[in-house]
Amino acid sequence: MSSYLELHMELERRRAAASSTSEGPRVLVAGPTDTGKSSLCRTLANYLARCGNSGLLVELDIGQGEMSIPGCVSAVPVHRPLDIERGTEDLAPLAYWYGHTSASQNANQFRRAVRTLAAAVVKRLEFDPEAQRGGLLVNTCGWVDGLGYELLQ
Repeated sequence: MSSYLELHMELERRRAAASSTSEGPRVLVAGPTDTGKSSLCRTLANYLARCGNSGLLVELDIGQGEMSIPGCVSAVPVHRPLDIERGTEDLAPLAYWYGHTSASQNANQFRRAVRTLAAAVVKRLEFDPEAQRGGLLVNTCGWVDGLGYELLQ
């Protein structure tokens, strides 16, 4: 947890610097399956909110279903700490249905869903300066080689 806190403090320093440029840090968390990517993203999102900031949490791990149902790529505004019991339903996540729980089942469709979500996130940031200063946290799936690596890029 100390490394999570150190990362949070660095992100807070960058957010403070972004107050003049109005664009906060953008963090993409990638790594093998079951290494704590989702936990790290949720922890950083909660730290963000507890410091009085807001931002966006983007979920590209279609097998998780933490922000919407499995098979979706999604984004949720973070204005308050995420509740472990309520989840994110009351935060109205923006979700795009991919229809599978693995990106390998239709990589082209996955790319389209991610591009569509990315365009919506950019639009959201244009209209929410607070979230723009708070930045993005992007959680990815644990597929990091071959086609998975290409999709991460």
